[in-house]
Amino acid sequence: MKDFILGKPPIRRKYLPKVIEHLYSLFSAIIFSVNLILLIVLFIFDNNKTIADKFFNLLNKTEFRLIIAIFVFIFLANILYSIILFIILPKTEQGHLLVYLEITFLILFVLSPFNILVSFACLKYNEIVFE
Repeated sequence: MKDFILGKPPIRRKYLPKVIEHLYSLFSAIIFSVNLILLIVLFIFDNNKTIADKFFNLLNKTEFRLIIAIFVFIFLANILYSIILFIILPKTEQGHLLVYLEITFLILFVLSPFNILVSFACLKYNEIVFE
């Protein structure tokens, strides 16, 4: 069950262990950014005049509920991948600061546009030291 949830330990994998985690972080940040833009567009292009009316009208839309469901699902998956990155972090030779930034940006979904840049940088520094 542990291998199913957290994945195989880094030594049992055939590929570089952090590549998949960094690629997930990259795609997660892209999806979060697109959903954030969609949420802002839904709020701005509402025809109501007051902000309160826009907000309560937005709560009743199916698109808003779908976007929030995607946010929650990806946020829970980001917490899981943050745990995996903390497990793999001691095997990294360089780029510890980038991984800490990536984990911070994974958890703080408002900063997901910055996570795109950090994930690209982390993919460069994914050298692993096997025991």
